[in-house]
Amino acid sequence: MQRLSFVSSSTGYSSARSSLRSSEIGEESFLSKSNDFTIERESLLSEARRLKLIKKSNISQLDRIAMELLETERCYVNDLSDIIQGYLNFFIGHREQFQMTVDDVSNTFGCIERIYLFNKRLFYQLDRALLNIVQMAKCFVENIEGFKDYVTYCANYQKMVDTLSALMKNDTVRECLSARQTLLGHSLNLSAYLLKPVQRVLKYHLFMENILKQSAETRNLSDADLATVKKALQCLNSLADKINEEKKRVEHWERVRELQSALHSWTLDKRNDLFKYGDLILEGSFKLAGSKTTRQLFLFEEMLLIVKERNGALICKDYIMCSSIMLKESMGSNTLAFQVLSHDNPKIQYIFVASNVEEKRKWMKELKRMMLDHYDVHIPEKAKLLMLNGDTSNYKQMPISGVSGEFLSKEKKVPKYLEKKRKLSDMGSSKTGSHKDLVPSTKHVIIFKKFYRICQYSLLYQFTLSKIIVALFSVIPTM
Repeated sequence: MQRLSFVSSSTGYSSARSSLRSSEIGEESFLSKSNDFTIERESLLSEARRLKLIKKSNISQLDRIAMELLETERCYVNDLSDIIQGYLNFFIGHREQFQMTVDDVSNTFGCIERIYLFNKRLFYQLDRALLNIVQMAKCFVENIEGFKDYVTYCANYQKMVDTLSALMKNDTVRECLSARQTLLGHSLNLSAYLLKPVQRVLKYHLFMENILKQSAETRNLSDADLATVKKALQCLNSLADKINEEKKRVEHWERVRELQSALHSWTLDKRNDLFKYGDLILEGSFKLAGSKTTRQLFLFEEMLLIVKERNGALICKDYIMCSSIMLKESMGSNTLAFQVLSHDNPKIQYIFVASNVEEKRKWMKELKRMMLDHYDVHIPEKAKLLMLNGDTSNYKQMPISGVSGEFLSKEKKVPKYLEKKRKLSDMGSSKTGSHKDLVPSTKHVIIFKKFYRICQYSLLYQFTLSKIIVALFSVIPTM
């Protein structure tokens, strides 16, 4: 079995193979079967046009891009075929011998088979375009939904590598993988081949960018053709964003799982599963004002978890539900300090000190977002934007130092209106009624009062109350 080596400078994709004759391996049947799945250049519809182009003394850059796209895709599809025929099917056939579970195989190869079938169809569509670069770009627009399996594959890639590494601790598996690599004539091991889909899908947009760059210099594409290429680029960039978002989500999931296993002294109404509190938004280490003690903060969609690290373990010190968080950003002279407390239990309050301005800015924005998202009445989007995207230029870097005892004593006094609300709530909430039963004008009053309170106490980037009032009443007719 002999395949040409191809290296693409613009896409970074390569497929390097050794020349290997079946007689040297002694497994003629496998090699013959593997060849049945190989796409050879000579069988392509576009091969005649390619041969005609390379005979020209001045091949255009767009033609070069078209040939490179098709050739790299051919090599890539052949590589996917090798993974399935040379490794996946072999593992399935010898699963009991290697003492591998179905999950072991599935977690190692992911959805590689679906990706192979999709890219094989995509390749033949690209071939039918006969190296017309605009028609090739159109193939990506028409098939963008087929790339959805890449989102899952890329997000789970690290899990695949970890599973493979665990399997290779078995001497028999490791020796067989080495033998399969030799048999296939691969210069790279299975782990490197499993990375190819991740690399490939994040390179497609480079072809579209190169097309637009070359067309801008030569001006040999019509406006309609340029629109098609730009649409393809937009679709592929959107795909890359989805892949990155899903990858972050999976990474957060893994982090929460690690946190769950390391967390001690944690219980909340028997709901000790951290996954029930939504995605992990932020995590960070903060000093407690007035002491040398640090606390780890984990902000979930539904809860702020306050943790202390001790001898490698994490001890839950407290938590505040996001529906109850109150925030005070300005803490006297220390611009890196901020205070969080519970609206339901005002005696639960902490003053934390961030390590730098950017960290504080990031946490203030996300804490406010959680506060606004959990209000029990609708908050106009315009008002939300004012509070989330306000001017933070007044933050200045200061040395992280303790806050005086007098300052702490003053700042930790529970606001009277919170104590009053707490006492009224304890007397019974049945008398208060539901906001849903109120007339619209009363709802607006409630929203105003809630915003007045949050602005008065939180000092959200020192917003003037007038800005919030304008935002509220400008949208009242549409509420």
